[in-house]
Amino acid sequence: MIIPNLLADLGIQKRDILDTIGIPIIVFNKDLIILEQNSAHASLTRTRRADIVGRFMFDVFPPAPDGSGSDTEAIIKASIARVQQTRQTDTPPIQRHDLKNEAGHYIPRFWEICHAPIVVNDEIVAFTQVSKDVTSDQLAAKLAKAQRDASNEAASVSFFTYDPETDVVERGPDLDAMFGLNSNDSDSTATAFFKRVIAEDISPLQSEIFEMFSQTHPSPRQFNFRIEVPNQPSLKFIRVRGEIVVDPVDLRRKLVGVALDMTKDVETRLALESALEAKEALLVEVNHRVKNSLQITSSLLRMQSSASHDDALKIALGKAVRRVQAIAEVHGALYMSTDVMQVNVVDLIKSFISAFGNSLDTQVPPIKLSTPQEAIWFSTQSGIYLGLILNELVTNAVKYGDQHPAQNHIEVTVTQKDNCFTVWVESRTRLTPADVTNMRESTGVGAKIIDAFARQLGGEVRVTNESGVYRTTLSIALPAGRG
Repeated sequence: MIIPNLLADLGIQKRDILDTIGIPIIVFNKDLIILEQNSAHASLTRTRRADIVGRFMFDVFPPAPDGSGSDTEAIIKASIARVQQTRQTDTPPIQRHDLKNEAGHYIPRFWEICHAPIVVNDEIVAFTQVSKDVTSDQLAAKLAKAQRDASNEAASVSFFTYDPETDVVERGPDLDAMFGLNSNDSDSTATAFFKRVIAEDISPLQSEIFEMFSQTHPSPRQFNFRIEVPNQPSLKFIRVRGEIVVDPVDLRRKLVGVALDMTKDVETRLALESALEAKEALLVEVNHRVKNSLQITSSLLRMQSSASHDDALKIALGKAVRRVQAIAEVHGALYMSTDVMQVNVVDLIKSFISAFGNSLDTQVPPIKLSTPQEAIWFSTQSGIYLGLILNELVTNAVKYGDQHPAQNHIEVTVTQKDNCFTVWVESRTRLTPADVTNMRESTGVGAKIIDAFARQLGGEVRVTNESGVYRTTLSIALPAGRG
């Protein structure tokens, strides 16, 4: 049997398919000569295919002059040696290998890579390398450690006593050093310290101190403000914790406290927040790119189906398109959401049913959907599982529904009660009880998808056929407080 090359007939080359994948990929031989590059890899590394194909990998991506990444070549060679030995994919440890920016300067980059063999006639002829930039994760971890270390430092603590009546501050040399003052200066008043406080913070700080002294029995307080020290490039972040006590010598009320230099903590926290924001932005962009890549894949499958004259192949490709679309709907929902770690499955199901309904025969009545008003949140992966299951359930409702399309009324109902999430799909049917029994025992791809992903969700699927109504019910027990 000769299998037609339908992709070639459509003018689609293998590189075109490689470019539809939104994950950076290069292909190289055992000598690390680059053979191919997809557009995602070119975009990530700021290179062009024409400039790198045919060249040695580390001539294109040399180690940084400071030595970081100098062991990358050895690590990759060891990885592909394992691939040759096992003929399985291999993932080396995360490694640092810096890349040049637009100005030609090396910037830190951490990579998670995976190698896989390309086998032709039972011989490994080349390798693929899938690259994932994990720089944000690595830097966030380093910043978190720096924050913990900074929090454990006690050298930046200085004690003082302030008398508002005389404006005198009794303190040690550490406080002078913190504010950039000369310890030998005879001026012992608070004026010099207040002059260091930036204009935006001085008024609130003095107001809080005045309010504290105006109360008969004030509680201990904490003041946060910024100071500007001459010849230092950035502001310092200072935290003062103090309380009002009566001096037993002169019986005057004074503010006794401790000043802490929080600059390292604040700068670390801000850097960490920036890294996390960058990571979230990257996840949003990844979901957008994944959805686009899946849409392109769906389009290619539809083109393949249209070009085919094999009815069985058309049906199989149609099922594949709907499964890809089910996953694409989840990534589309994540791209539109402010939360990239979980998805509102109520909105997801609405979007999926709308898209599925548009693909049905025009004679089939619109799918009737009933959902709760409130949001129900699933993790991203659980949302994908649910989307794939729902695709199979609705496909079965159409497949086994009334033989007259105009009479095939399909209903999808979603409920949540007492931490039990339920979806049931029903339609009028021509099935006999024996048909339903055969469906329960089916070993087809759709049945395997339903069974496997239902188990992943900790759910149960039931199929019934009563009074001419075919119904499939998916029930999932949710953890307490979920939804």
